[in-house]
Amino acid sequence: MAKYSTTWMKSRYSLAGSILAKRLALFFIGVFCGGCGPTVDEEIRFRNHVTERKDAESPHLQRDAVARYNSELIEMVKNVPHGDGENTTGEWLQELMDAEPSGVMFEDWKVARRKQGLSEVRFVYTAMDESQKIVRHGFSWRVNGMLGTVNPPRTLNFGDEERAALLPKPVELPLDSQREKFSLE
Repeated sequence: MAKYSTTWMKSRYSLAGSILAKRLALFFIGVFCGGCGPTVDEEIRFRNHVTERKDAESPHLQRDAVARYNSELIEMVKNVPHGDGENTTGEWLQELMDAEPSGVMFEDWKVARRKQGLSEVRFVYTAMDESQKIVRHGFSWRVNGMLGTVNPPRTLNFGDEERAALLPKPVELPLDSQREKFSLE
């Protein structure tokens, strides 16, 4: 019985030795033939291609693309004929701002995405009226960037009523419940 077990062990080690020899042979073939890879020019072109793809997918370039798209929408609104078609929306807005008695202090264009392909472009400017009170005026356009259509402007209201509606309303408790809550007895 012992003779059989030693034979079995010899065959096992010879099998393991042949597997090890095959792996070592493959390793040396890989090491020696590793120099048969692509040429330096091909490798440089491949690395440049991979770098370009990574750059195209980077977030800061996506932000730049969004900013570029937003500026295109703003330009689209500015170049749309206004009213009777004699001047553009940009010229009309400039006339409105020039008509302010004390001039315009701040002007701001903003783009907000609404639905797929639809955006809202807002123009808000701040000026002073005759009584030296600061007033805000604004207009809003619905823009379909995919179709290149701009809806007529809507006037934005920045009155005190709107601001008051946004503030939280105080809760008034009945006097009886307040007395019960804060009684010293």
